[in-house]
Amino acid sequence: MAVAILLAGCSKKGATPVAQATITAWQEGDTARAISNFVAADWSARPLFASDSTLNLTADQVRLFSDADSKKKAKELGLQLDLLKKLAEAITQAGTNSAAHGDFAQARKCFVSLGQFGTAMSDPEHVKLVQMVGMTIKKKADIELAKIDQQP
Repeated sequence: MAVAILLAGCSKKGATPVAQATITAWQEGDTARAISNFVAADWSARPLFASDSTLNLTADQVRLFSDADSKKKAKELGLQLDLLKKLAEAITQAGTNSAAHGDFAQARKCFVSLGQFGTAMSDPEHVKLVQMVGMTIKKKADIELAKIDQQP
């Protein structure tokens, strides 16, 4: 259900959410396509996620929920963030693997994209939990990118 919420609907005049192709490929088990889509994505574009995704909730919207709705949305948000964390781990692993095989250009692409994604999630438009996960992803990307930049 969380995936359906994440992938359902679009906002801003029918624009496809930036993360949609990546998440779809990931959910279909096509890791290579998910990584390729992730690295190719323009993480500065919007919308980032589907308009009805709990990842798009604002603090003001959360305050309006009843206790029951709040618990339901928190569970949905947790599931969606878990998906994104696993995806970020796969991108990190892809970059690490590329570096281990001497393909520092591809490794750099993975880590730069990961950092841009983390930055996009860290935007104040998102609830604090989404921002915190984004900051963690960005920090990991920066650490990995620094390792690559030390290579000859």
